[in-house]
Amino acid sequence: MSARRHFCPRRIVRIAPGEYARVASVDEKQNHVTVERKNGQRLRYDPRRLQGVTLYRETEREFSEGDRVQFTAPNRDQRVANRELGRHGVMNCR
Repeated sequence: MSARRHFCPRRIVRIAPGEYARVASVDEKQNHVTVERKNGQRLRYDPRRLQGVTLYRETEREFSEGDRVQFTAPNRDQRVANRELGRHGVMNCR
């Protein structure tokens, strides 16, 4: 009787630099995070094995004119550095 070996290759998770995905679910027991890309594709991974990924919680905040804010992530398109300080100005929302 020969022993059979079942080989299941690991799926490589590739997230491009600057790509955003929304967290769909978290499995704390297995230590897995499932994210969903804009195209609907879902990826499940162990965050201990993936480097250079930042998870954050999106929240809505109310600001008043003159409030000081500190950015916690860089935004190259807006030319904003990490930890840069700013002051809320007047906004016309129409």
